[in-house]
Amino acid sequence: MNLSALALSAGLSFLFLFLVFRPLELAFPARPGQRFFRPAWFTDLCFFLGQYLLWGSLVLWVLTLVGPGVGGIVPEWFRAAVASQPWWLGAAEVVLLSDIAVYWGHRLQHRVGFLWRFHAVHHSAEHLDWLAAHREHPVDTIYTACVINLPAFVLGFPLDAIAGFLVFRGVWAIYSRTRLK
Repeated sequence: MNLSALALSAGLSFLFLFLVFRPLELAFPARPGQRFFRPAWFTDLCFFLGQYLLWGSLVLWVLTLVGPGVGGIVPEWFRAAVASQPWWLGAAEVVLLSDIAVYWGHRLQHRVGFLWRFHAVHHSAEHLDWLAAHREHPVDTIYTACVINLPAFVLGFPLDAIAGFLVFRGVWAIYSRTRLK
């Protein structure tokens, strides 16, 4: 992907998230009066840009590097059966599987000192909104993306089932950290 396409994608993502979540935060504020340009807004913008311009590319690189190697863990006949399911069933299974994986992966981030050092960055935001949801250390982002996606890769789910889940999970993660009542 070229740099201009990446920048355009980041800009459109920012615009989309702003147009969806800003009106919701104004209509249903958890903290009435919190300004849009709040303390640490620029820091969170840098994390947003880091995620969309750098971390995301790094996550894709790690998954494409690791993905083919983990395919041999599960027998090919099983992977073929998983891949041949209807899209809706595969997507539902990916959501369930990934939800279980991210739950336990997140618990480990809070209990294992090495993982907590990176995850603590995410919990350092003092003002929560849709932009602060992007405050993550790159190692934390890669860890979480691998925990969420590797089980689906290992079991042979098709990329369209995983991609749909990634969009859903991303918007849900941002929503859960907004300052909505």
